Amino acid sequence: MKRALITGITGQDGRYLGEHLVAEGYQVYGLVHGQNHPKAEMVQTENPALELVDGDLRDLSSLIGVVEQVQPDEVYNLGAISFVQMSFKQAELTAEVTGLGVLRMLEAVRIVGGADNPIRFYQASSSEMFGKVRETPQTETTPFHPRCRTASPSASGTTSRSTTASPTACTRAAGSSSTTRDRGGASSS
Repeated sequence: MKRALITGITGQDGRYLGEHLVAEGYQVYGLVHGQNHPKAEMVQTENPALELVDGDLRDLSSLIGVVEQVQPDEVYNLGAISFVQMSFKQAELTAEVTGLGVLRMLEAVRIVGGADNPIRFYQASSSEMFGKVRETPQTETTPFHPRCRTASPSASGTTSRSTTASPTACTRAAGSSSTTRDRGGASSS
């Protein structure tokens, strides 16, 4: 039986993905921060087959522990700060979770997985990271022009270019962009 670890399990997409993977026969684990997470009970009630594990995208050692415990075949990183107003009020937290959290999760996958245990990694990011798009459809080579802070950390997790975000230009993400990447570096959309 394949095992999947989902961050952002308490969000809409995480819950739907968890249900889908359980229906596909996966053993599914959802990462939650803190034992008293307000949505944990709701997630467990909706999907009793799902097992919640405690971890924090701001703490590499907790992520290594979770990946060691779960031994996933696949990691779906949907965890992020997505509330625009909060992202401006708590910019550093947004960068820590939405930007550096990706790096930490990739590092945990690399450390635990190694060459003998390839773990597939899926990163879901806001379509807002493309901002004012210059091509349709967007691809892995489409330049980032984020126009809001919730998208800026997503972009900074995948490129070293500096970006400027304007709160007046920011709107809720209308979709998502995703890439799967195996340990060898190959990717697919």
